[in-house]
Amino acid sequence: MSLSERFELERTLGQGTFGTTHLARERATDRKVAIKQLTLHGLPEWRPVELFEREARVLRSLDHPGIPAFVDAFEDDDPERGHAFYIVSEHVDGPTLQAEISGGRRYRPEQARTLFRQLLQTLEYLHSLSPRVIHRDVKPGNVVLRSDGRPVLVDFGSVRDIAARQADGGMTIAGTAGYMAPEQAMGIADVRSDLYGAAATMAHVLTHVHPSDLPRQGLRPQLGDLTGVDATLASILERLLDPDPERRFGSAKEVLRVLEGAKDEPAAAAPVTSLAHRDAGPELALARLTEGPRTVGPEIEDRLGYVRAMRGALPLSLGTMLGGMSIAIGFAIAGLPVVTVPLLFASIGGFLLAPLPKRKQLRQLYATGAVTRGRLIQARSENGSLFVTYAFRHEDREYKGYLLTNDALIANRVGPDTPVFVFYDPKRPKDNAGLLPDELPKDLRDGVGEGQLHG
Repeated sequence: MSLSERFELERTLGQGTFGTTHLARERATDRKVAIKQLTLHGLPEWRPVELFEREARVLRSLDHPGIPAFVDAFEDDDPERGHAFYIVSEHVDGPTLQAEISGGRRYRPEQARTLFRQLLQTLEYLHSLSPRVIHRDVKPGNVVLRSDGRPVLVDFGSVRDIAARQADGGMTIAGTAGYMAPEQAMGIADVRSDLYGAAATMAHVLTHVHPSDLPRQGLRPQLGDLTGVDATLASILERLLDPDPERRFGSAKEVLRVLEGAKDEPAAAAPVTSLAHRDAGPELALARLTEGPRTVGPEIEDRLGYVRAMRGALPLSLGTMLGGMSIAIGFAIAGLPVVTVPLLFASIGGFLLAPLPKRKQLRQLYATGAVTRGRLIQARSENGSLFVTYAFRHEDREYKGYLLTNDALIANRVGPDTPVFVFYDPKRPKDNAGLLPDELPKDLRDGVGEGQLHG
């Protein structure tokens, strides 16, 4: 049955970059529905179709009062519109939070708490699913209020689930300025990114000030300075809006527990759990580690070996890169599908044309080489892995290195300021191996924090 046979389009609700959302009436039931349409004609690439199909797949699996009920997803050839894809869902007849802000609505503290609690309950549901669902674009314009005031999270066009990582051909940046967590600018998003968006949304609701214009201490918004904002709620929101995801709450459930229990107590600062954020000075006391060789105990070395095994491609030499690119060019000439070059030269090229340094050489770097703090130049998501380019200085010269991690938990904790700890041979700095903070074994991590290694 075609679109026109099933539905009567009434008016346009919204227009996006590629899709259009219509208000329609389902002829068989006479109920109002929202129909999101993606027309193939004029699309510059196939990527929007893949994202549209992902949105349909995710929405089909959801069932929660804080999310519009899914009706159907299908494709159809329309005489006027051409071939198009459609997602049909419940139409929530109410204003968006953005419209409420624009209309000057003010929330009393308890009203704001109720609104925030209900929004968190929706996020808790999404984040509890397997695979986990990350919305990635929580903002006032994507929250619609039902007649009873309950918020409904809409527009899952930027949604990501863990399974979708395998379909991403590279870094995907999604979100809206002001509501988008800093790590999303690098294509990295997890539950804490959605919590950042929810907090930015509530901050806008409470202050009528766009999150980008809020007063700040450094990069951290200071809501307590604004008159009329409940102090306890402000402290919770400030913690969620910390630019460092490590200092935010780790889950919606945790925020709900604090919101319910801390009526008068401000939210405590989150403990620092990553070497990327220790307050030990710009060099993290690592300069003292470069003074001479040191030994690493066998237990620690074994765990570093585990890191090497999990990586599978550490470090990458110039020959590895050239070898991989040669294979990529050959695939292209042969007309075969080509995966992204970084992933290819990290896997095929590295093994066939330029073998990686032997395990013994890596052990030597970790055990007796110098160690310093490198800076992250680029982090790019490739088919579920994170490919990192880093640089470090030795004797007034800068050297580069590359690492690849397949651990999603580690990849999701990498931000623009995350350091890379580089183990290198002072005589041949091009021979180096980088480790992310979360990859350092605890024994070694504690040693780094103290400015010395112990075996």
